[in-house]
Amino acid sequence: MRTERTSLAVLLATALSCLVYAQPGTIDPTFAPADPGNGLGDGPDGTVYAYAVLPDGKVIIGGNFTFVHGYARGRIARLNSDGSLDLSFDPGSGFDNTVFAVAVQPDGKVIVGGEFTTCAGVGRNGIARLNSAGSLDAPFDPGSGFNFPVRALAIQPDGKVLVGGTFTQFNGAARTKLVRLQSNGALDATFSPGTITGSTSIGFYALVLQGNGQAVAIGNISSVNGTARPGIARFNTTGALDLTYPGSGVIVGEGRTGVLQPDGKLVIGAYYGISATGFPNRLVARLNTDGTYDSGFTAPAFTGPPLTPNVAQVALRSDGKVIIAGEFSFNSQRRSMARLNTDGSLDPTFAGGYYGAFALLPDNRIICRSGTTRLDPDGIRDPSYYPGSGCNMLESGNGPSVLAIVVQPDGQILLGGSFSRYQGQDVPGVVRLGPDGIRDPGFTAVLPSPGSSSYYGSTVQDLAFLPDGKVLVAREGVDRLSSDGSPDPTFDDGTGGNSNGGVRRRLALLPDGKLLVGGDFTQYNGQSIRGLVRLMANGAVDPTFDASAVFSSSTAHALALQPDGRILVSNGYSVLRLQPDGALDPTFTGPNLTGDANQAYVNAIALQPDGAVLIGGALSTCNGQTRKGIARLLPNGTLDASFNTTGSDIYQVYAMAVQSDGRIIVAGGNDYYGSPRKSIARLNADGSPDASFTTGTGFAYYAYAYCRTEALALQADGQVLAGGTFTAYNGIGRNRIARLNGDHTQEVMLSAKMFLGGAYAQGTGLMSDALRSGGYLLVDEPYSVLGYAYVGAGAGSMAPSVLSITGNNAIVDWVVVELRDPDDATVISASRPALLQRDGDVVDVDGFSPLAFDLAPGEYHVAVLHRNHLATMTAGTFAFGPEPRSVDFTSSNTASYGTDARMPIGNVRALWSGDVNFDGTVKYTGSANDRDPILIAIGSFTPNNTITGYRQEDVNLNGQVRYTGALNDRDPILVNVGSTVPTNVRVAQLP
Repeated sequence: MRTERTSLAVLLATALSCLVYAQPGTIDPTFAPADPGNGLGDGPDGTVYAYAVLPDGKVIIGGNFTFVHGYARGRIARLNSDGSLDLSFDPGSGFDNTVFAVAVQPDGKVIVGGEFTTCAGVGRNGIARLNSAGSLDAPFDPGSGFNFPVRALAIQPDGKVLVGGTFTQFNGAARTKLVRLQSNGALDATFSPGTITGSTSIGFYALVLQGNGQAVAIGNISSVNGTARPGIARFNTTGALDLTYPGSGVIVGEGRTGVLQPDGKLVIGAYYGISATGFPNRLVARLNTDGTYDSGFTAPAFTGPPLTPNVAQVALRSDGKVIIAGEFSFNSQRRSMARLNTDGSLDPTFAGGYYGAFALLPDNRIICRSGTTRLDPDGIRDPSYYPGSGCNMLESGNGPSVLAIVVQPDGQILLGGSFSRYQGQDVPGVVRLGPDGIRDPGFTAVLPSPGSSSYYGSTVQDLAFLPDGKVLVAREGVDRLSSDGSPDPTFDDGTGGNSNGGVRRRLALLPDGKLLVGGDFTQYNGQSIRGLVRLMANGAVDPTFDASAVFSSSTAHALALQPDGRILVSNGYSVLRLQPDGALDPTFTGPNLTGDANQAYVNAIALQPDGAVLIGGALSTCNGQTRKGIARLLPNGTLDASFNTTGSDIYQVYAMAVQSDGRIIVAGGNDYYGSPRKSIARLNADGSPDASFTTGTGFAYYAYAYCRTEALALQADGQVLAGGTFTAYNGIGRNRIARLNGDHTQEVMLSAKMFLGGAYAQGTGLMSDALRSGGYLLVDEPYSVLGYAYVGAGAGSMAPSVLSITGNNAIVDWVVVELRDPDDATVISASRPALLQRDGDVVDVDGFSPLAFDLAPGEYHVAVLHRNHLATMTAGTFAFGPEPRSVDFTSSNTASYGTDARMPIGNVRALWSGDVNFDGTVKYTGSANDRDPILIAIGSFTPNNTITGYRQEDVNLNGQVRYTGALNDRDPILVNVGSTVPTNVRVAQLP
């Protein structure tokens, strides 16, 4: 804490603090500063179904997405070779529904098939052609197009286009599942495949052109013109069925994909399986040129679960090996990608994982995970491919979000949520950050993966930090990690809990090491337990805890543990209190709530020091009284009428954090019946909005009008960590995690001492205050005007009354003081303007207080700067904390960085004078020297002139600028560079 002063001084310091510290509620730019936010690194916000690799290495993707890396792209986009979005490919509004197929013509134009009805606002049912830059190619006109989706495309050498899908008509003409179009999009009536029967919802998935012009069509079909063709058929160039293909005995129940080898053989993949007489059922098979089963290609017996097994995509590598993708398991390990040898056997050297649809590049690298991941030829993730920023999601889905934030006692930060990448590195939904928001490389979380018996799904829903440094991670079950992120085998909760309705898991750690787990489960590790369970320290279900009487038909939406061991819990529509054994506490009167029927009335519970209970959610009334989003209950559960929220910024509360001063940070949704909200606000202790917490436009999500802030945590210094689905805060990009300025309750103090060589009088041991006594000293600091950019502070001003101080504490001039990073002294951790007294004391703008910096306690280098003297910095670091740390630059015992960094004057040290240009050098001759500006200032033709004022050219700080004569400002420059060698240059000794 600062030293107490008179009430006038306190008021003055308070008034000036807003000039030095950032406004509460604004974004903290020092947290994850490299994160540009705005969705950069997200990739597509939906599934990619189709890829097309271009000769220049770029890749066209099509699917059901509407944004790519934060830019609007309606179901089609082009990626650069590094994975970033190619902005030169602009489809306008794109397609209004899903794209299933993409094919590129030799001239670069792109044929697109799918379920859409418009392209760039122009009617195009199921098929369209784009120019190479993405615009609609109007001459390709399919008329009324297809009546049902297109799923497969193949461009013939003559420019005609084969189209497969589920349709029964094209441009008014009857055509079932397969059609050929002219190069202008018109029907090619010479191609007539007749009647094709099969699934009305699927039809053909893939079309493979053979060298003789025939086409193999693969899909969910049963017959062609009455001839049985389960899953696969070959058509001649006229569209007639090739009755010789497939060969005898081959049966494909539902074909999905196929790729042609150079020798004419065809590798196919299927749903459920492919079987032939005398051969085992397989998901992948190879057919000879006549369509018979190739016995020399035997793929493994891929199976399920979790889903019905299928191979939906195959691709042929340059070495003849085959990449397959789909949904299948092998040896109980779930996969979606694998590599097969030329004989069909599984290639164990390929690091198959769970990646989804893919594109195979000419060099055998693989683009997958909806275009956000590139694998090397052996399936290893390539970290150089679009590194991303902030929290991103590699797989498509509901979008990434940070759901849990925990600040460790050492200041490191744990994040959990539905993200799979942080700052370009894969993470399993949990990551640890340093205080600056940079990923901690010493923590690599390892969670059970798909296919293992302890896999609970990918979304991390809550976190808890244990006193021994271990971390509890809640998905549908709970895992415990060691302090480095490795699994802790001594904790095992078995199969965890089942999921009944999508309600998040909530954790509450008990003092005895036991753990409360709340959620929407009806079973936990095979036992019939609903809503709330207590686990022993080893993960086993605690049989002495029984909340079944309370949760017979409810789920736990929020938990809070009182100091006396009693448990506050929300069942979504009210708040209850339980005894430590799980029984209902009859002394707590649960409130009667109403709210949005589509949301939980209570999503969050927070305790205040006096025992009052804050509840937040989508509530609108509490005990008949209007309460928007948040209410406060007395310790017995009745409504606290003195706490009343009327602010319009609060609705759908998902998280709350109580400050030590009683004020409350509230976070939640930002949209309510079309009315925008800011997703975060601060309330005063009585519930009224705190206008001093400046959020601007608040949180936003690039893809949607609606976004959530779902997690809050307060740091020891009062800074506010917020997580959610957002990609920007008040117009500044931040992907899902941001730090907002709080009330700066943590600061470090400095009592520095320094002399300026130009103003120091050796006989007195003091500096001259001629600038002050002459009336020249500025009330506002001068360094911002000179181009200095402060870190963590703003421009400062002093009260005019400070200029009336005389004696040893009279003000000599303004200076700048920096605290620099202990490991990299080129990094300025914080800097601020300060005042220099005649006796060398460096003080705050009130004229007497030590300097305060908004930093965590720790080791820092100290540097001091002046507008026409050379800066200097301590060689070593000093430990800083809440009590002022003394650093004396006037003493020869204080080691300085560099060589001859300070000017010796008798037994003291001072800053070298003469840097008139404020460029970090003192030069007497040559370009950009410091002598000529003095001559110019006083008038080049009259060198014996004198001018007065607050001037850079006033090297000796006496309020006068002189070029010749007594007390001139030129001679000190010559002396300081070395009088005998005027061409010397003295340089500021800073790293």
